[in-house]
Amino acid sequence: IEKEKKDNQQRLLKLAQNANIVMEQSKAALQEKERTLLNTITTLPGVVYQFYARPDGTTGMYFVSAKSRDVLGMDPRDPYFVENITQSFVPEDRPLFLASIAQAIQECTEWRFEGRRLRPDGSLHWIRGNSLPVRTGDEIVFTGFLLDITDSKLAQQELVESQDKFSKFFNLSPEMICITRISDGTILDGNPAATQLTG
Repeated sequence: IEKEKKDNQQRLLKLAQNANIVMEQSKAALQEKERTLLNTITTLPGVVYQFYARPDGTTGMYFVSAKSRDVLGMDPRDPYFVENITQSFVPEDRPLFLASIAQAIQECTEWRFEGRRLRPDGSLHWIRGNSLPVRTGDEIVFTGFLLDITDSKLAQQELVESQDKFSKFFNLSPEMICITRISDGTILDGNPAATQLTG
């Protein structure tokens, strides 16, 4: 009986050692996956985040990537991140920002928003946000990203202004202006002066 007891103790010790080895290997594999995920996130052009909303109205951030310093001018560890980013939107866009979040939470649907915000340095930036919700217990967790789309918005604005200038020049010019297809000379469009002259 003593030998059997000793054998059982050694088997239990061996099982415990094997379980410890498996746990250490699993922990190392999990840490490696986490490192890979964080490395991937840092290469993305925007801010990756996880936002939570609870039934009592409490909201907050589980995760904000370090890119928030570059893209938003905000510390990703700021305990008041939600409040501070909300306050950074220009007064005209802030109610739209809040309404878009409330609707996404209420309907548990994808969140999308574009708006203007002031960075801490006072510069105006356009931000686009997208996230998808997942119900986890009694809360909704939105995983998504925020992008600075200021350059795109400025390019769009310049294009509109350029088109407007061309349109004014084209339509108000006293000289005949025609737009033709090069391949066969077909007139595609003409300004009012061209219409007056050609009928």
